[in-house]
Amino acid sequence: LSLTGNTSGSVVTLGWETPDFSSAVPEAVTESFEDYVSFASSGVGDWIFVDADGAKTGKLQDISIPGVHDNPEGAVTSFWVMDADYEGLNGSFAARSGSKYIAQMFNAGGVACDDWAITPELYGEGQEVSFYAKSYSSYSSQAETFEVYYSEGGVAISDFKLIEKIDAVPNVWTCYKWTLKPGARRFAIRCTSVDKYMLMVDDVYSGERQRGITAGRL
Repeated sequence: LSLTGNTSGSVVTLGWETPDFSSAVPEAVTESFEDYVSFASSGVGDWIFVDADGAKTGKLQDISIPGVHDNPEGAVTSFWVMDADYEGLNGSFAARSGSKYIAQMFNAGGVACDDWAITPELYGEGQEVSFYAKSYSSYSSQAETFEVYYSEGGVAISDFKLIEKIDAVPNVWTCYKWTLKPGARRFAIRCTSVDKYMLMVDDVYSGERQRGITAGRL
């Protein structure tokens, strides 16, 4: 900011040049979900969680998750903020960093999951995005599946275009990474598991603008 000033008698006149933000690059952000209310399924910053299957969640044996299992028959819900420090949860629920992450759970009756976690708006000039995901179960037959999408700003499910399908998420925190082309303003994680257990997602990263990108993994 260039500021100038002059005086004429008792009058002071200030002048300045308007800053040029056209080449400004936002800082990279890693969302670890530590600042949000435990077990919240809404009001999680600018994240949007959508339950598109409309089915009630199932339940893990001897585990009751607040907001999800308050009703013994289960709740109709999508992702929520999981807190591994909650009383009664063992090490299998540990976050990748801190104690919180987002998670969703299988549906009762074998109904396929269709749960969406839509990110806050991105810079839109070509960014690297990534996150870590993990299947709760250690059995390969119970590995979770998900899809990743992007939109040019819209938040309706119909606004999103498929980037990639992931068929088997390991039982260890695993990094998934993509480069979004210019114009992509949001990306979404869609759990598509059928009769599995729980998909866990942590440390969602959106990088600085990457100049000169003309193609990515879209």
